[in-house]
Amino acid sequence: MELLRIDRARAEHSGKGLVLLHPEVLKREGLKADDPVEMRTRFGRTALARVGPSLSSNEDQSVVCVDQYIRQGIKARLGDTVEVAPVSNGMGNVEKLELAPLLDVSDISDAIDYLRQTWCNMGMLVYQDAVLYAAFPGAGLGLGTTVTTQADDDEEGHGHGHGRGGHGHGGAGGPALPTAMGAPFQVTEISPGPGLITPDTEIELRYAMTLGAGAAPEITYEDVGGMENQIRQVRELIEIPLRHPNIYRRLGINPPRGIIFHGPPGSGKTHLARAIAHEIDAQFLYIGGPEVIGSGYGESEDNLRRVFEQAARRFPSIVLVDELDIIAPKRGESGTAADTRLSTQFLSLLDGIKRTEGVMIIGTSNRIDSVDMAFRRPGRFDREMYLGAPDAAGRLEILHIHTRGMPLSEDAQDFLPELARVSIGFVGADFLELCREAGLNALRRLLPKGSHIDMRNMQVPLENLIVNRTDLEDALSRVRPSALRETMVVASDTTWDDVGGLEDAKERLREVVEQPLRHPGVFSSMKIVPPKGVLLYGPSGTGKSLLAKAVAYHCDANFIPVRGPEFFSKWLGESEERVRRIFGVAVQVAPAIIFLDQLDALAPARSDEAGTTNIIQRIVNQLMAELDAVDPLKGIMVIAATNRVDLVDPAVLTPGRFGIHIYVPLPDEQERVETLKIQLRGVDIDPSTSLEKLVSSVALGTEGYSGAELAAVCEEAKMAAVRSVSYSRSVPLNMDMFLGGLEKVQKMRDDRLALEAASAAD
Repeated sequence: MELLRIDRARAEHSGKGLVLLHPEVLKREGLKADDPVEMRTRFGRTALARVGPSLSSNEDQSVVCVDQYIRQGIKARLGDTVEVAPVSNGMGNVEKLELAPLLDVSDISDAIDYLRQTWCNMGMLVYQDAVLYAAFPGAGLGLGTTVTTQADDDEEGHGHGHGRGGHGHGGAGGPALPTAMGAPFQVTEISPGPGLITPDTEIELRYAMTLGAGAAPEITYEDVGGMENQIRQVRELIEIPLRHPNIYRRLGINPPRGIIFHGPPGSGKTHLARAIAHEIDAQFLYIGGPEVIGSGYGESEDNLRRVFEQAARRFPSIVLVDELDIIAPKRGESGTAADTRLSTQFLSLLDGIKRTEGVMIIGTSNRIDSVDMAFRRPGRFDREMYLGAPDAAGRLEILHIHTRGMPLSEDAQDFLPELARVSIGFVGADFLELCREAGLNALRRLLPKGSHIDMRNMQVPLENLIVNRTDLEDALSRVRPSALRETMVVASDTTWDDVGGLEDAKERLREVVEQPLRHPGVFSSMKIVPPKGVLLYGPSGTGKSLLAKAVAYHCDANFIPVRGPEFFSKWLGESEERVRRIFGVAVQVAPAIIFLDQLDALAPARSDEAGTTNIIQRIVNQLMAELDAVDPLKGIMVIAATNRVDLVDPAVLTPGRFGIHIYVPLPDEQERVETLKIQLRGVDIDPSTSLEKLVSSVALGTEGYSGAELAAVCEEAKMAAVRSVSYSRSVPLNMDMFLGGLEKVQKMRDDRLALEAASAAD
């Protein structure tokens, strides 16, 4: 028998009746995968489960990972201790099982058959008061099942799970099953038990309770994906003070009274606060920033006081102040006496909380710089926790949470890891929208075509309502990350294979940019300080921007392209604000690469002249300040490009800023061959010649051409081809078309060189 501490299971193991144990615990108890175990709380409540995949060997031996449904059945919470022991007696078969659905499933025909088959295949162990979970994929709903919108279905039977309610009201008038088609069930009667469900087990659904909003399972840590580190911190800062205040008293220190969650919209700030309140069984009080504002004199302050008085009457309590920047703006900038009074009242209430144990204040904001500094100090909001966009592992965890009840096809299930990898910058709310859009794509395939659809009598066969990989890919193309919607942040799709030649520059970028972003732990442990900025310099059109995009793709980083002239504004201080905003966005969507094109225009050499030079000096100073604050090991790197490095301010090019300089030369003959092949991928070549012969001839006659000029030659040849048939069809390319393209591009080169020579003479 082992005495273990409960920890949460990962999303992919949720709802399967599994416990995850350390390999050493499995060895000591003689357990292996699928063996039954019993868990017993200190109050004598018991649960049965099967052994799932073992934890990694470097994890804590003293924990047992179980999902929210097992915890709900034995009324246990994270951090509670349970005894875990093998089940010595064999498990018998359950003959009769009565379940109380915690969500309405009366609209799903053949639900009982599906539950029996699913739990039988899973080897689910059932016992009195157990909470079981089932997702209802379309394939399991029985042939011929349909969703109908006919109004007269209202009077259909609402028995024990065999009828269909017309509008999802169900047998008990409770909430309808959510779109994800997953629902929990509580075992109200079992005979004999505990045991295993077999194909012969008789299952009956009884809506024995009134289903209300609170009947559905509350938000738990298992419903919060991609926040392992943040959950660990909040358990230390919130759970311990509220559940074990004597620990802080023993240490002679004051517990924190307030924490600010800040980050981009949709990152899960409010969601995490609700999960905390549920996990510690705390009273949860919500204050919406705009909602607390009253129209009458003193009404806003009174609304705020009432909430804090309610919190002080019951312990533990968590007060969530959503959109903190609305209630606590910087008083010197708000401009209204009402805002000042409200902020002052809020400060007074926070100071009063310090004398009350068992109350925690959580503020959320996506504009923390707008919050008055008087709130952001120890004794009020003691800690500030950033909730940013998750990494690839976090994104996969969130996807598992949002899709665990969706009817996914096998190819869609296999696509989830790839989807998590490419969805850089997505937060929880974005994945919710992506899954919704994918579900709608599956629905659109089954809807009748045309503009005149009879929605009242429309029928949709549920057995065909399955989300496949194409639905997810289409949804990904439609949904843009909310944190990036106001910026020019993009997910690069350029690879090293799209860059012809330049092997030396590629290798150097892999070393100084890709490796620090991919392996920050290695660099940190070796005390290696990677460069904050890298300068690419060389002639125009040699592929500097393309190199920056390619390294961003291979780092799985967001790409933030900025052109130097875009920073300039005629308004005082706005140019510096644009510089700050770009670097602030990079922190929000890290890992990120900021690409500063035309650095000579953004940071030209400063002088003591008056006039517009003052603007340049301020921008250069702001840029240097931001570069000094960049930490590559936290996922931020800056790459700049210029073809006039002699015009860039020398202070910007020092080590610690743009300390690494990589020259990007004009391509040699072999590199021109590679570039031309890249430009001609997927293009038909005339049978009279071959691709090798064509690109070799063109490369031989284009010495001194840049990659951009070679691309222009190919584009001119393609245009000549379609022009020859009046743009009516595609045409294979031949040598004559390339000769025409070369002639046009050479003329443009001659004109440009003549113009440059004339400018130099002036």
